[in-house]
Amino acid sequence: MLRTIVIAGRKGSGKTKVIEGLVKELTNRDYRVGTVKHVPKQGFTLDQSGTNTWRHAQAGSKTVVCISPDEVATLEKRKPELGEILLSLRDLDFVILEGFRSAENLAKIMVARNED
Repeated sequence: MLRTIVIAGRKGSGKTKVIEGLVKELTNRDYRVGTVKHVPKQGFTLDQSGTNTWRHAQAGSKTVVCISPDEVATLEKRKPELGEILLSLRDLDFVILEGFRSAENLAKIMVARNED
């Protein structure tokens, strides 16, 4: 059964540090863990201008899969639906989401450096 946890807070509040600790602890307990990072910046991409995968996307490919000896990356040119993404991760035990403050019906841990 997939369990989701949202780690939310302002930039610089320590969200990533909390997630690192959770992932380490859960994987040490033999749970299968995935993470999803929300990037609110419009136009953000992991792809790099001029690379072959970037050129594939620029030519119109809606999905680009990059396979190396140690990693698989899938880039999809579409509006993300969180429910659909979580459904695709259903074989995991836990998915930890960074950001997604406005996500409804999900357990949230709010991270803050101080009471402000």
